[in-house]
Amino acid sequence: MKQLLTCCLSILIIGAVNAQKEPKGSPTKAESYLSKGDLSNAKVEIDKAMTIEKIAAKADTWLTKAKVYQAIALEGDDGAIAITMEAYNKYKEMDPKGGIFVDLQNIAGFQGEYFNKGSESYNDEDYDASLANFHRALQVSPNDSLTIYYSALAAYQADKKDITLKHYKKLMALNYADAETYGNAIYIAKDILEDNDEALVIVQEAQKKFPENSQFKYDEINIYLKQGNQEVALEKLESAGQEDPENPSVQLQLALFKDNMAYNAMTEGDKETSKELFEQAIAHYSKVLEVKDGDDFIANYNLGVIYVNLAKGRYDAVRAMDMTTYNKDGKRITEEGNKIIANALPLIEKATEITPGDVEAWRALMQIYTQLKMNDKAEAALNKVDELTGAAAK
Repeated sequence: MKQLLTCCLSILIIGAVNAQKEPKGSPTKAESYLSKGDLSNAKVEIDKAMTIEKIAAKADTWLTKAKVYQAIALEGDDGAIAITMEAYNKYKEMDPKGGIFVDLQNIAGFQGEYFNKGSESYNDEDYDASLANFHRALQVSPNDSLTIYYSALAAYQADKKDITLKHYKKLMALNYADAETYGNAIYIAKDILEDNDEALVIVQEAQKKFPENSQFKYDEINIYLKQGNQEVALEKLESAGQEDPENPSVQLQLALFKDNMAYNAMTEGDKETSKELFEQAIAHYSKVLEVKDGDDFIANYNLGVIYVNLAKGRYDAVRAMDMTTYNKDGKRITEEGNKIIANALPLIEKATEITPGDVEAWRALMQIYTQLKMNDKAEAALNKVDELTGAAAK
């Protein structure tokens, strides 16, 4: 009988202990647990408080919930970030004056914790961890321009260029993007992600925001070229060439464009169009060389090749002659060809000086020397061709 009484007392004592641990829904107790670092009991206490309508109707209850869940989030529970911010926002809604202090202290501190972790990881070159922490900071303050900017940098270093572009576009939407940001976004969209439609949208917006920045105009032209929209690209190029006639990049683009069109017209048998376009290409290449004091491989080489091709037309005509016609006109037309190809000589020679390892330039030079019967130089050019092709074969 005495033993039974002891058991009953034990049960009562256990029951009393369990009753004491039952949460009562006290924000004060939750704050006390939080101050001791007992996040488990702090969470249980505040969660219980939120189920009691009278207590949940108080702004301070929501502030306590935010503090508890903020501590839980900073311990590594990312799911608690959204709950924290929901509680802070509810508190600010219920107590706007107190909300000003919360913005300056609590929320700024919460965001700063993640931002600092992101910065530390970035400096340690752990870019994935850096990006993850910056993204946590953005859950706290979604429109913080500095965090968005560093998120873009971390994403780029982590080889997540699509995320980089997303952050750049966010900066644009918030009107925090400078010309460099737009330029980087265009480069990523056009050259890395190969999304020319997206790049076109960005570059057109960039031109509206920074009309004085001519680079965006040329970026747009390159995008149209990549899209295969040559008609619009040529129209834009012509306009750019008129506005900035001393720009060698524009002149070179125009030269290449007209050169290619002329060659296509020539192969299709449209001699008049071909002649007109070659003349325009020559003018543009010549302008490049004028502006750059002759120091441009492409302009020298391509302009020289145009003269070679124009001369070739004369030589081909001579080869197609019968003997009677040849005796009458062959020598004259050959001389016409030689005069034309002589224009190519200094251009191709200059090209080999600028880029001495370009085998095609040496081949063209060898052909010119041969045609003009400059045999010693033709042999030297042939030796150079052999040297370069031999080195390439090894």
